[in-house]
Amino acid sequence: MVVDSEWTDDDDMQVHIASLTPAHPTFIGLRFLGLMRSASDRALQMVDVVTPESRSSWGDFTQAERFLDSLGEISMVTIVKGTVDAPDVVWIPLVPTTPDRWHPGLPEDVSAWITVIRRPSLGGWRVHHLGDEVEDCPRERGSTATGKHDSR
Repeated sequence: MVVDSEWTDDDDMQVHIASLTPAHPTFIGLRFLGLMRSASDRALQMVDVVTPESRSSWGDFTQAERFLDSLGEISMVTIVKGTVDAPDVVWIPLVPTTPDRWHPGLPEDVSAWITVIRRPSLGGWRVHHLGDEVEDCPRERGSTATGKHDSR
């Protein structure tokens, strides 16, 4: 049994991450990062994780793996950046891992972004890009406006 004096911010974070549902865009971000870190056959498993139109650009995910390795130890923030104009496109920040792993709001020190697009026809969110924020994303028919976002 854990008493309050033994409960840490890290415990809070683990509970928060465990509570994420597939409807939350960071759920697919966590799956993407998990496969990038562990799956030997990740190219096959990523079929259900990335957008269909981006599959060929990922190749066997070796370049993405090298890019993630170049960032050092990173953490994914569960607060996403999006816009009212295009709620089906969000950007998930990847930040340097620090002892204080809670980031109130969007962090300023972002190492990279995971661009994620909501695809109802595929059952939810899909990863489209890793690196910079991609603004001009392919959209599903009937999705929201322009795909542009404010420059916060």
